[in-house]
Amino acid sequence: MTTSKALKTKKLDDSRHKIPSEKKDSLNYEWDRIAFWITFCVSFFVYQTTVAPSISGGDAGELVAEGCKLGTAHPPGYPLYVVIVFVVTTLGVFFLPYGYSKAWMVNTTSCIFGSLASAFLTSSILLILRGKRQGKFLRNHKGVIDTVAAVTMGLLHSSSSITWQYSTTAEVFALHNLFVAVIAHSAIQYQAKPSLTTYLKGAFVCGFALTNQHTSILLSLPLILWVLFVTRLYTPNKTSTTAVNGQMIYLILIASGTFLSSIIAFYATLPIFSQLRHHAGSWGDVTSLFGFINHIRRKDYGTLRLFSGNDANSEGFLERIFLWAKDFIFHQGKPIVAMCFVGGCIEVVRVERVRRSARSRFQSTRRSLVKKDTLKGFCRDLNFEIDGPGVELAIMLSL
Repeated sequence: MTTSKALKTKKLDDSRHKIPSEKKDSLNYEWDRIAFWITFCVSFFVYQTTVAPSISGGDAGELVAEGCKLGTAHPPGYPLYVVIVFVVTTLGVFFLPYGYSKAWMVNTTSCIFGSLASAFLTSSILLILRGKRQGKFLRNHKGVIDTVAAVTMGLLHSSSSITWQYSTTAEVFALHNLFVAVIAHSAIQYQAKPSLTTYLKGAFVCGFALTNQHTSILLSLPLILWVLFVTRLYTPNKTSTTAVNGQMIYLILIASGTFLSSIIAFYATLPIFSQLRHHAGSWGDVTSLFGFINHIRRKDYGTLRLFSGNDANSEGFLERIFLWAKDFIFHQGKPIVAMCFVGGCIEVVRVERVRRSARSRFQSTRRSLVKKDTLKGFCRDLNFEIDGPGVELAIMLSL
């Protein structure tokens, strides 16, 4: 009897010190917001103090010129970036003091994109670190350490020489970095708390990113396959649908429609603007169907090539990989960052092996939880069943 009373008293004391889930989510949000804005503000301050005052070279001149007139840039057209340049330069003329060039306005926009990319990277790292602690909020020094670690990694990304260069000039790469960071953040958020909103947001951003830079598919495709695998959406007899407000919605079709709509919405502007605002200097003929398709698939360059011309005497594939690794280790990230990268990849594989070894216990626990939640309206709350490798493995494979 005394033992029973002691146990009840202990449970009562534990419940008093336990943080409610709503309060825990609020505290986690505060840490995320602090880390996000510290990374953004520091990165933007550094970028803005070193921003290029005018056209810096490369494709900057063409992109600014075509954007100011809503023209057609070089393949694949970069319709999203062209529209952004037009909006920024048009509004900048009216709202900014006299003396700022349109090139400076676009360069400053790249500063914002680059800073946001590093901020989302910081938030992603914080989500991963919290996942390692099973979503528990730590009020002690460990919560501060996680935040400092995430901000440090975000600022290291900002200070990379090539990231810094493209975050202060009128190029598409700062916006590309932002899209990559948002796609990764959406996938990590989906793993932490899967929902229909995050599912559709990820599909939209993956499609939206392709209107700026086609190489984003190298990250989008592995993550799309990961989502299909861990939610078992590819198995028709298991869960290709879910109930939303009493109706059956085909998730793959909805995601595909969301993905394609974001692409079509901006690529459709290429022939429209070419007809309405045609001018000398626009690249190619996108008013015909074949010309439009050839422009999108970069026929003038070669679909899988980054430049036009003869590259028969250039480096081979293995030599390019070696040169990339050398540049990454000694110029972009420094040896210490490369060592952390290799260590991180090893840790991801190790954690995945541990997770796979405990799969039977995990699945039995998950089945019991799903059964209980179903009685409470599991489908009505739009929660997804997730069972499979971690998203960190999918991101690592995309590298």
